[in-house]
Order: sequence, then structure tokens, then C-alpha cells
Amino acid sequence: MGKQDPDKLRSNAEERVQAGRLRREAMSPEDIQLLVHELQVHQVELEMQNEELRKSHAELETSRSRYADLYDFAPVGYLTLDTSGLIVEANLTAAKMLGCERNHLIGCPFPFFLQVGWKKSFREYLCRVMSTRERMSGEFKLTTKAGKNFFARIDGIFMEGADGGGSVRMVAADISDVKQAEEALRRSEEKYRELVECSNSIILRTDAEGNVTFCNRFAQEFFGYSMDRIVGRNVLDTIIPRRDSSGRDQAAIFMEILRDSWNRDFGNREIESRRKNGESAWISWAIKGFRLRGGKPEGLLCVGNDVTERKRAQRSLEIFAKKLERSNRELQEFAFVASHDLQEPMRKIQAFSERIQTKGAGAFNEETLDYFRRLTNSAERMQAMIRALLDYSRVRTRAEPFVRVELTEIVREVLSDLDELVQQVGGRVDLEALPAVEADPSQMHRLFLNLIGNALKFHKGGTPPVVRIRGETAEREDNPAGNRADGGICRIFIEDNGIGFDEKYLDRIFSLFQRLQGRSEFEGTGLGLSICRRIIDRHGGSITARSRPGEGATFIVTLPVKQVAWEVEAGPANLQESL
Repeated sequence: MGKQDPDKLRSNAEERVQAGRLRREAMSPEDIQLLVHELQVHQVELEMQNEELRKSHAELETSRSRYADLYDFAPVGYLTLDTSGLIVEANLTAAKMLGCERNHLIGCPFPFFLQVGWKKSFREYLCRVMSTRERMSGEFKLTTKAGKNFFARIDGIFMEGADGGGSVRMVAADISDVKQAEEALRRSEEKYRELVECSNSIILRTDAEGNVTFCNRFAQEFFGYSMDRIVGRNVLDTIIPRRDSSGRDQAAIFMEILRDSWNRDFGNREIESRRKNGESAWISWAIKGFRLRGGKPEGLLCVGNDVTERKRAQRSLEIFAKKLERSNRELQEFAFVASHDLQEPMRKIQAFSERIQTKGAGAFNEETLDYFRRLTNSAERMQAMIRALLDYSRVRTRAEPFVRVELTEIVREVLSDLDELVQQVGGRVDLEALPAVEADPSQMHRLFLNLIGNALKFHKGGTPPVVRIRGETAEREDNPAGNRADGGICRIFIEDNGIGFDEKYLDRIFSLFQRLQGRSEFEGTGLGLSICRRIIDRHGGSITARSRPGEGATFIVTLPVKQVAWEVEAGPANLQESL
């Protein structure tokens, strides 16, 4: 017999029982036996159906348990509120989030867990959810039962009830970490914005076509454009002219930067820019390209500094360099004239004066001959001064390269040249070992020739001159770290027992044509020490002296052991003297 509906079986059974009562006496034993058999079959079927119901109930309980676990231990809190805001249902996550046991949450007003100042906004949110019947989201600041504050994102929707009422089902997620990250990002952006806005540099951003997308306050003030007047405009023909004042194609340079900056960073580029009022300004730009995440070029970040004054100074320096070059050429021409054209008349004056004195000795009286002798002496002094000026000018114009020079050997050569003078004045020169330096050998010879010659010449009457020459090495004063790569410095001392001088005239003795004694006492042009200082200046050194009247003098020469490039090219020479 197939499976039948239980209600139908019951109905059939009741009908048969009722019919059986009416015809119980009329039923035969076979009918009764058949009826019992049918009842037994129905009983078995009922037991089988009961077993299926028990299995379905067990499966339903298992599914309900799984749902309860998912509901209670979900990563977000589930709450159900009635229309007045009372909590009617909550999962364990919501209870833990609010710091309260679940059975204590039921019947508790949800606004109890809202911070002061957030209750009104939640009531408005709840009213919107119930009135619109749509899913709505909101962020609120909550407080746990223990007083801990946190931010929660709440998604709610209104569910209508069978009795015509309804409830609001909510999903709450703790977003405190997200809010903290957003706050940290906001503070970072504020610091970045403050740094950019307060910077004393021009800061621009452009898109991939060179249109301005941002400029800081300094850039706006510098170029004279407000933000709304510059954003969206291309930098070419706005702040960068297509050609600078020299005719250079700046448009091509900028387009090259736009095209290639995605592959490499550009160093500083000096580009002539233009302000809104038409004024030109030179800007040194540091330019970097940046891309979107997909690799597509997005634009340029440009940081610039005004170098207009430096460019003007550089231009002035170039003009001055040309003038200096022209002045040097004129000085060389003067040296040529001094060495030839000026000396030739002086030689003729000397020659004719001597010839007149020789041939006309009997024709002129003694006074006239004395005039001719003075004329000859003046011509000789003039010729000596011209030669000294020529030597002074040639310190730089005919200088030789720097090589390693043994100063001891140089001084010995000088003493050999001065041997006659030493014997003439009955003097003595004591030489100690001197260091080796990088220098111009011929100029070192001239330097010591002048200094030792002066020490022998300016001696006290009746006292033979004694000159002592010694040297020492030391570190540079501007090299406190003790770096010996530059070789340090050497000091040369030339000491004598001569007439000396008052140190208040120290600067004067190194100037052109300056003498502390008259020509009648000591011969000389007044250029010897000037030439010495010029030689020392070219070598990046210094020269000074210590002395007292009648107690001799000590000249101190300081030279670098090794020459540095800038010292070789320029040195600390006085610029006006070089002219």
C-alpha cells in the first residue's frame, strides 16, 4: 500500500469506525480481520512518518544552532530596536561591543550607549529609517558600559511586523581604527599643506599636458596670479615664455621634460619665467614626474627658487671678466711699451748726457756738469722703475706652471747671485733646511732675491748684516680635522739685524712706490716688497713682518705646501691690485 496523507487516513478511519458502529452486527469475521489488517498497515505508516518528522526536526535544530552561532559570533554586532529605540534583540558581538551582558541589553534604550551630543543625530537617523523604509548608514560615537569611547558605523533597515507595527534591524561595526587612520592621514595632510603653503619656494603641480593643477601661496604671490586665475592654464605662455631673452627655445625644453620625466628625474633647470605684470625672473626648477597606479603619466611636481639676482650677478661677472680680460690685454700692451718704447728714450738720455759730460768736460763749469750727472742718475732711476713695474705686471701675465720646488735649492741660487753684495757689505747669511712646496720656481727666486737683498741692504752703519733663514711646516688653520691630504702650509722666516721699522707702517711697506727711507740713504724703486706680495698672493699665501726701529726685522712668508685649484686660478689677491 502506498504512502497516504495522515489527515485523509484519519478521515477514512473515522468514517469506517462510524460505519462499523452501524453495521457491527452485520460484519463477518473476514471483514473484521481485513479491517484490523488495514489498521496495522496504517499504524506502520504512521510510525515511519513520525521517524521522518524526528529526522527533519533534528536537522532543523542543527541548522538553527548553526544560524545562532553565525548570528552570535559574527564580526559585527546585530541589534533589533523597537520603534521607541529599546533593544529587543542583540547578538553576543553587540553585547561585547557595548561591554554588557546580552540579557541586560534587552529592554535597554540604545541611546543610553550614545555619547552626549550624538543622541539627537541618532534619533533623527532612526526616524529617517522608519519613515523611508530604506536601508541607511550613519557613523556615531558610542560609549561602553565601562566608559570606553569608540566610533561605530551603523546600517539599519525597518522591518514591518505582522501586527502592523515594526522594528529596526541594525548592523554595527567598530570603525575606531579606521577613524584613527583617517585622523592621522588628515593631520599628515594638514602638516604637508602647511609645509607647502608656508614654504618660501615656488611649488607647482601640472597635468600631463603642462596645465597647472596646483600652486602654493608663495607661487601665487610671486607670479601675481590667484589660484582660480592660474589653475587650468598651461605654464607655457603664462609663467614660462616660449623663448627667453637670449632667444633660447624654452618651449622645446619644457616639452622635452613633459615627454621624458616619466623615465627619469630632471636636475635643476634654470628657466627664465614671466610674472603677470610682465617682469622677467630666472627660476631654478627641480622637476619630478609622477604616475598613476596604472603607470599612466599624471603630471609634474615642480619646486622652484628665484635666482634672478644670482643670474644678474653672473651676468655682471661675465661683463666684468670681459673688462678684466681687456684690461689685462692693455696691461700687457703697456708692459710691451714700457719694455721697449719708454726705455729707449731713457737710454738715449743717458747716452747723450754721458757723451756731453765726456766731450764737453772743458766747456762746462762744474755746476753744469753736476746737472748732467743728476740727469743721468734720474734717467737710471726711471729706467729701474720701469723695469720694476714690468716685473710687477709679469707676476701674472708671464707666470709659469706650479711644480714641486725645493726652497733650499732656490735660496742657495739666490745667495750665489747676491755673493758680491754679501762681500761688499761684509755680511753673512745663515740658511737652514727649508720645506719643498708646489710653486713657480722663477717667482720663488725673485721673492727670496728681494727679501734677502733688502735684509742685506737695510743694515745699520758699522754693524755687518747677519741674515738667518729658517722654515717650518704646520696644518692649515681652516683644517681642524687634521686632514693631511692638502699638505698643510709652510712658514719661512727671514730674520735680520738691520735698521728695522715701526710696525705702524707695516701695510705701507707692501704698497707701490712706498719708501720709509730716503733715496740718499738707500737705493731702490719702492716696488720690491710690492712684487713680493703679488707673488705670494698668486701662490695663495701671505706675507707679513715683525720689527722695531733699530732692532732688525723678521719677514714671515706663508705658503701652501700643495696648491688647490681655486688658489692656482685666483688666490686671495686684491682685485684692484690685479688691475
